[in-house]
Amino acid sequence: MQIESGGGSGQLAQVSKNGQLLTLSESRSIQYIVSRMDGQAYQILSNYGSVTNTTNNILFLKNLSPTRYLILTYIRVQALDLTGGTAFPSANTYFSIHKNPTYSSGGDSLSPINMNFGSANLGDVDARENGFLTSDSGDEFDRVYLQSEGDITTFNKEGSVVLAQNDSIMVSFTTDHTAGNAYTRISFLMPGVTG
Repeated sequence: MQIESGGGSGQLAQVSKNGQLLTLSESRSIQYIVSRMDGQAYQILSNYGSVTNTTNNILFLKNLSPTRYLILTYIRVQALDLTGGTAFPSANTYFSIHKNPTYSSGGDSLSPINMNFGSANLGDVDARENGFLTSDSGDEFDRVYLQSEGDITTFNKEGSVVLAQNDSIMVSFTTDHTAGNAYTRISFLMPGVTG
């Protein structure tokens, strides 16, 4: 049996003795596809330098787009230069991630950076850092306790967290330390709702 290319080139496909067609494929991550083809891969970075011994709101991110999902791929958190408080590890010091908090006021506005440097697309989001307030912190769905000063923790969500229009996410840092810095980076995609 012979299988010939339907494109008119006359090339024949190779077939094994078991009748299996020899194929070749190329695999690329969804992050690459959305960034390279659509120019819709972003990162946003928050640096909160006024940590106090309470729950500190570090980063708020809301999808404003009626035509695009906001799909989280990675979240990275880190705390540095903490003073006072209980030694690590401690149940008193942790990062938490919240679903659909309600932004109230304050904080500095952030703009996501497009990871396809040749794309002029802008992420249609509302993002805040530095002491913003919420009237409702939403539902906590993830938490990580720091094991030592300067720990970097990455949540690999692999696209499992999807924000439709007006959905939001917040990262907060709870501690009994009296001063320090907390950092958060979120990587996300914004493919079309039908894509």
